[in-house]
Amino acid sequence: MCDPVIGMAVLGGLQAASGYAAYQEGKFNAEQQEAAFKRNREESIASGMREARALAMQREQVRGQATDKKLEARLETLRAKGRAQASESGVVQNANVLDREITRQGLKNADSIARNLEARENQLDLERAGITSRMNTRINSVARGVKPSATAALVTTGAQIAGTAANFGAFDGGTTPKTTKTTKD
Repeated sequence: MCDPVIGMAVLGGLQAASGYAAYQEGKFNAEQQEAAFKRNREESIASGMREARALAMQREQVRGQATDKKLEARLETLRAKGRAQASESGVVQNANVLDREITRQGLKNADSIARNLEARENQLDLERAGITSRMNTRINSVARGVKPSATAALVTTGAQIAGTAANFGAFDGGTTPKTTKTTKD
């Protein structure tokens, strides 16, 4: 039969090695997880920046289109006034009414274009907020790496070794536990 002290020492050494290996594995896994988190964060930020640039370009296009529409509406108003003046039959009062109506229609068109531009810009602002939200969601979708505590690993391994030593009777004044045998009568 094996000496209990040697058996306890061997098991204690194996448990210590096992505890150290588990700590190192936890540390390695935490480092890998942290690296994955950082890569994901960088990719999410880059993606968000690309989407934001695309929205900025879209905003400039919308503004340019609105400017073109305003100019076209103003030109149409001027053309309409020119036609009205050319066909004027000499009645000044009717010409004034027609001029005011054309001006009113031109202002209405300009106002409509401005409202449409404002609505589209508000929509682009909401899309930009959505980009930020999606970027944060992507970042938070990968957990950060959490390194194991060296102190906790030492305490746990020490407790396991002490438990093994107690099973071998190391703490009972030198007597070793006896095996119980059942006898048949």
